[in-house]
Amino acid sequence: MDLEKDINTLLNVEAKPMPAPVGEPIVIAYIAMGVARAYDEASDREDIDIGEADLVSCAIAHAALVGSYMQRAAEAGAHSLYELAEPFGRQFAEEVMPEDGVMVSAADAIVIIESILSDLEA
Repeated sequence: MDLEKDINTLLNVEAKPMPAPVGEPIVIAYIAMGVARAYDEASDREDIDIGEADLVSCAIAHAALVGSYMQRAAEAGAHSLYELAEPFGRQFAEEVMPEDGVMVSAADAIVIIESILSDLEA
């Protein structure tokens, strides 16, 4: 007996798996760490209308993009994935939290990545 299937049949809905984020799991983890740190630091702010889980989901949607910059990050002096992915998650969260959960576009994500790379190159 498959309880989930029976419930879905009774409710007349089709179970759909959650889409998996695209990107290396370690990049996703480091981005999530950055988001969590920024969220924790801002937990006492009243202008945040997005939950931590939603914020992480939005950020890790850019994991493949962040991962695609790792070679350039290494050339800029980064010694690990962490040095690009964690700051990306932090800066992403800082951009999105005061904007009521407004999704950051790929172009906006690239601006964040370029900023981090500039800091690494300095």
